[in-house]
Amino acid sequence: MAEDRIKPKATLLKRWDSWEDGIGHLVDSPRINGMYFASGLLGARRELRPAPFLNTVTMLESILRWPASSTKKLTICAVALNPSSGGTVTYDAVSTGGATSTSLTISHTCTGANRYLTVGVSTTGAAAPTGVTYDGSAMTKLVEDTTTAGAICSIWGIKNPSTGANNIIISMGGSVDIRGGGISFTSVDQTTPTNDTDSISGTTGSFPDFWASSVACLDNGRVVGVSATSDTAGISKSVDETARWDANQGSVRGTGTDRAKFTGYHPTYVVEEEETTNTRSYLYMYRGNVDGSTTSLLPKLTKINIFDANFSFAQILGEFEFNTLSQPGQPARYQGNWFFPASGSTISRKLTVGSGKTSADTLTGPTSVANPTEDHLANLSHQLIGHRATSGARILKVDGTPTTEGDWGSYFSVGDKNERAAGLIGLQNLSFVMNQEGLFSFNAKGRSGLVFEDFRTWRNVFENIPMSAWKGGILLPHPSGLIWYTPGEQPIHVGLGSKVGLRSIPPSGPTEIHGGRYHGTKVVGEFIYAVYQPNISSTTAYLTCAYSPSGNPTDLIWQILGSITLQDANYVMGVGVTLQSRPVSNNYVTPVAWAGNGDDLNYVVLDSSAGPFRSRADTHKVNTSANAYMSEIIFPEPVDLTEIVIYTQDMISGDEWQLSAYHNDDTTDIHFGGPFIGNGKDSRTLNLKNVTRFMLHVNWAATSTADRVPPTIKEIRLFGRPSDRGA
Repeated sequence: MAEDRIKPKATLLKRWDSWEDGIGHLVDSPRINGMYFASGLLGARRELRPAPFLNTVTMLESILRWPASSTKKLTICAVALNPSSGGTVTYDAVSTGGATSTSLTISHTCTGANRYLTVGVSTTGAAAPTGVTYDGSAMTKLVEDTTTAGAICSIWGIKNPSTGANNIIISMGGSVDIRGGGISFTSVDQTTPTNDTDSISGTTGSFPDFWASSVACLDNGRVVGVSATSDTAGISKSVDETARWDANQGSVRGTGTDRAKFTGYHPTYVVEEEETTNTRSYLYMYRGNVDGSTTSLLPKLTKINIFDANFSFAQILGEFEFNTLSQPGQPARYQGNWFFPASGSTISRKLTVGSGKTSADTLTGPTSVANPTEDHLANLSHQLIGHRATSGARILKVDGTPTTEGDWGSYFSVGDKNERAAGLIGLQNLSFVMNQEGLFSFNAKGRSGLVFEDFRTWRNVFENIPMSAWKGGILLPHPSGLIWYTPGEQPIHVGLGSKVGLRSIPPSGPTEIHGGRYHGTKVVGEFIYAVYQPNISSTTAYLTCAYSPSGNPTDLIWQILGSITLQDANYVMGVGVTLQSRPVSNNYVTPVAWAGNGDDLNYVVLDSSAGPFRSRADTHKVNTSANAYMSEIIFPEPVDLTEIVIYTQDMISGDEWQLSAYHNDDTTDIHFGGPFIGNGKDSRTLNLKNVTRFMLHVNWAATSTADRVPPTIKEIRLFGRPSDRGA
């Protein structure tokens, strides 16, 4: 009788107990303590833990006005209409009229399905409407602002209004100048027709004084705006809005507009500035649109509160529109103010920060031009430099005023002057211009030359390429990866693709991250924040962080804070870090990283050094969903896997770690039993035979969004024995 085979005892095949080398390591190596991929999980020595939470700021849709005169009364009201199921809110008809009386009657005709009628009322004096009816049915007051007696504004609405021609009757509390207008729409949700309302009111400042009333709008929705002003000389509106009525009645000018929800916007540049008379800081998100060249969807500068942790951190405070540009131009800070390019004119725009909404700010400079082009500004030591397509580069004289044309020097060519520059940066008393011919440099005397010509044969698809200074060199997003260039040296690839092992093909199933491209970068302290798009045809991208443990700029560890969605796969997504933000407490500042995510904005609260590794004492929200793939293990001989053991810490109710794996050529992600919950040691029995390749998959899920000590995996152990080929 054959003797029973005695299987060898299972032994420890692999221990994961440090992940401090980050991601990008496809094949397991005893010299590297890293992973192939992790999104939302951070690797450190003796722990794998969820990254800080990616908070979401819902971007608002603004109704913009800027009056022709200063010291005039102005009120703006806005309402967002919700689409019906599967529909898009669509304009139907308009009607308007005016009177100096106690009432105003306007005939309006509604047609179509899922109808909704809005009525805007603009008055002066102290009287507001006491009621509005359509075809005898009372309308609902959606929003009203009576804080400024010289300009009172309101919007009224009614769902499923009668079809055909019927009267709108506006009743007032006294005899005043009234300008009113009705705008009807189709494909509006009949259960919840409106999503949000807003208003702003006050006295205008010096022209151009931008005022914005901003609301949250659903996809396929529409925004309606009504304004009242004592400035009968006229008022300007966003080119993205359609003016349905705009006329005077005695001492009041009433205007009604509407527009679709904006789509396709990406943050391109991020700037931070304090109030002129206070230390409170604001974030200005300079956003561009892939369709900006159509003279609609123009660049927007959105103001966001970052100084108040108690109730309004990340509150949107309005925005400016750059109707002299088709794409954002890079701004620069000079002598205490931010200056923004205003192409088509040689005068840049100066931002002076006021308290609260954008109506308290001043953005000087031109607001109209026949042929919008693009431009960039940057610093050259203590001076300001600029670049304009068709003209070239120029330098502002020492202590010059950027808004004064005579203070700028003459243009000189830096490469082909007709090419639009994609980026501009100053470093070591040199300026660098990235255009389609390559990377050029010039000095304070206007001498220029080509220093890196790869772009001549391999051009980036992005309109803008934000560059950052890093360790005495420049971080340059290039189609081949992230390039670090030091003047006088050869460019070096320092991005994820620089890791040789990453060029191999991973098993089928795990997220593939090699061969991607970088968008914007931001350097703060020892950390680089960048947006990385692993598949150039996909809108999936990652907010990444890199740092050098050795101080060597070419020796970078990469981590992914989380996934974000691009509005367009071929349009640059910028990233920024604010340093004077107060998301945790009003008593101290805390750095925050920012990037776009679909229609909205994400931010991550960092530690005091601007890194993502917040301490145990610094309790905080963590990601509630994340995953990681360990480096693939290649066994020299087949093995049978028998057990996996995990050690966890700081888990709470609702926390789960799920372990699974891909092995050999199997494309199935095999789960190892139920999730791991609770603290301490836990294990699962495995029954995987003849394994030669093995990639462990770690999934994290949680339900708590409260501040907490980050939970961690301290160690994972994998056990097995040689496969019995004769069995």
